[in-house]
Amino acid sequence: MPLIVEQYAGAGRVLFIGTDSTYRWRAYIGDPLFSRFWGQSIRHVARSRQRSGRSGWLEVYPARVEAGESVSLELYALDGVGKPLAAGELTGRVVSGEKAGSISLKPTAEAGYFRGTWTGSEEGEYVFQVEAEGKMITGSVRVSQAGRELLRPDVGRDTLGSLAELSRGGLLELPEIGKLSQCLQGEVRTTQRIHEDEIWDNWFTLILLVSLYCTDVLVRRISGLT
Repeated sequence: MPLIVEQYAGAGRVLFIGTDSTYRWRAYIGDPLFSRFWGQSIRHVARSRQRSGRSGWLEVYPARVEAGESVSLELYALDGVGKPLAAGELTGRVVSGEKAGSISLKPTAEAGYFRGTWTGSEEGEYVFQVEAEGKMITGSVRVSQAGRELLRPDVGRDTLGSLAELSRGGLLELPEIGKLSQCLQGEVRTTQRIHEDEIWDNWFTLILLVSLYCTDVLVRRISGLT
C-alpha cells in the first residue's frame, strides 16, 4: 500500500499521507524534521501567489531533476477574449541551447487547465514555451547530476559484511530483520574504573581559602549575624 500519494483533483493538487505518526520525528531533536517536511508539503500543493485567473501561467515542478526523471507541467491559458481556453490539446516547445523538441499538454476537467509530463535525458537548462492568448507563456527546469549525498546510493553490502566479520558480528538481510532482537542478547559485563587525583595541589591556596572562611564566620558571630 502506498504511503504518500499525489494527484490532481478539482482545481488543484492533492497530497495524501497515509500515516499519522510524523509527530514522532520530534523525538530528541524537536521540530526541524517535522516542520521541514510539512512546510515543503504544503508549499508543494499550494498554488503560487503569481497565479490568477486574469492571465495565463505555466508551472514546471520540480524545478531541478536528474537525468531520466520526469517533471510535471501545469498550464492555465485564456483565449483572445480573456476566457478559459477550450481546446482538445496544446502543443509546446522544449528548448535547450540549439536543441528543440515538442511537448503536448492535455486538457483537464476544469476549463483552461492543461497538464503534461516531460523527461529530460541530458543535463542542461530547458525552457518550455506554449503559445496562448497571442503571447508566449514560458517555464523552465534544470537537469543536473545528483548531489554528493546521492553519488553512491547503494548500501555497500560487501563493505558492511567485511566490517561485521572484523567485529565478530553478522550481516542481516532485509527479510531477516526480525532476528535482530535475538542477535542483541548477551551477557551483562560491569567494569569498574578508579581514577584518583589530588583536589588540592597548592597548599597555600587551601590555607588562604580556609582562613577567609574562618574570618567570615568569626565576623558574623561577633556582629550577631549568625
